[in-house]
Amino acid sequence: MLGDATPEIELAVGWAERYVEKEFTKRALYWWWLDLASKYSHKARVKMIYADCNTLQGMIQIMTRPYWFRMWTYQEYLLPKSQPHTVCGNLSFKTSIMLAELGKDWKWTRGVDRLPRDNNIPADELESLEGLWRKAREEFRETCNYYGVSSIREPGVFEGRRNPGHHFMRTKHRKCQNPRDRIYGLYGVMPDLQKAFPPDYQKPFEQIALETTIWMIEQEGTEFLMLAPIAGPNARELPSWVQDYRPGPARFIASYRYFPLTEAPRYIIHGPSEDESEQTRTKVSDNGSILHLPAQRFGQCYAVLQFSTNPRTVRNQLIGVFRMIKKRWSDHHDRRNMQKHLLGIWGAFHNISQDHIDDGIHSLLEIAELDPAVVTEGNMGEREVDTEPLIEQCQNIGGHRLFLAYVSFRYIFGVSPGAVEDDDILTIPHLLNSAVILRIDDTVANKGDKPYYKIVGQAIMSTSYFRTISGNLEQNPVEEFLVI
Repeated sequence: MLGDATPEIELAVGWAERYVEKEFTKRALYWWWLDLASKYSHKARVKMIYADCNTLQGMIQIMTRPYWFRMWTYQEYLLPKSQPHTVCGNLSFKTSIMLAELGKDWKWTRGVDRLPRDNNIPADELESLEGLWRKAREEFRETCNYYGVSSIREPGVFEGRRNPGHHFMRTKHRKCQNPRDRIYGLYGVMPDLQKAFPPDYQKPFEQIALETTIWMIEQEGTEFLMLAPIAGPNARELPSWVQDYRPGPARFIASYRYFPLTEAPRYIIHGPSEDESEQTRTKVSDNGSILHLPAQRFGQCYAVLQFSTNPRTVRNQLIGVFRMIKKRWSDHHDRRNMQKHLLGIWGAFHNISQDHIDDGIHSLLEIAELDPAVVTEGNMGEREVDTEPLIEQCQNIGGHRLFLAYVSFRYIFGVSPGAVEDDDILTIPHLLNSAVILRIDDTVANKGDKPYYKIVGQAIMSTSYFRTISGNLEQNPVEEFLVI
């Protein structure tokens, strides 16, 4: 149930009935009539544009209703064996059609394309209509690109069996009052997990997180690290490899998943494989206390800074890092490469390509190039571009750590939610393609000749040396790290 319907939602449902399902309902007939009338009447053509804009608004209203962002509703539209229907007021429509099919923009172009050829519409009104349409379409596209919306609009979301990790990935942004529901709310689509650990609200959340992580390791191998951030210092009574299933830290993991570090994807075959040796098998031993993590050593970490939670301070920190690069790398080519790396890691964290990094970041680089002795608030203000995307990005990265990793005789930047320290070890878990930071733990006696480690956190890395790094990694052996 999406709540009450609005006139815009009713238009959107009628549009889908006309153009997607080709039906002749009362709502669809309005669109059939507009199609016909707009061929002969300029008034109908104008009416078509207003109807299109209101329909886009109706689709936005459908896609952003709170229903889609609650944890327990996720399985409601996946469990039905037949195509699920959504109810909104007195309207009922196929869920997949309203969510998955409406991104096909070509259905919208006919009314707009006719406008420039219509001599009956005054030029100023024509310009106003085109502006209205562009604004409505842009708002629609921005809404569709928001992960919370796009995750329920992907093709095939309503059909096909998915591996358990897929469901954790799709629900990381959803809301629930009780953190246990982040796991129990998926039991309907993961019956094997429900069978292994029946829901028990009297059980401490830490125990639920531990049991779920162990189960996910058995199902996913090292790829379990892609599902949620490591809890780290948030749960000191748990092993360092247990994941933080709460929604708060979930933002980081989306970028971690979409920016692989090594060149060629090496996707894991889910579940245990007969070809795996003991050294390359991810498993848990000692009654759920030790993770045997197969990984390759990749580099050594050096802490740079922790980003502030104040956007203004973050911008000043970035200027400071650009100045550090200028001072440390005197060679012009090396300095430009490191600046490029920093821009690349900023884009990777925010899940945007380096070509689309906001102008505000480049303005900070220009300020950093100035002589600090002659920099004043006035000339900083002249150069600094204070954009909304930059402010939002500074807010999102707040609290994360920026570090350098020494890899293959060169430095690259990385970002992690974990408290990175100098001499931490950067690793690539077997078949994962993404980085995890480990730290030797000297508080526990070693077992034989092998030291124990703790996971500091996952890390997003700059991929500027993609090919070189991938080639170098092939020469490093896979080691078994004992993680506590």
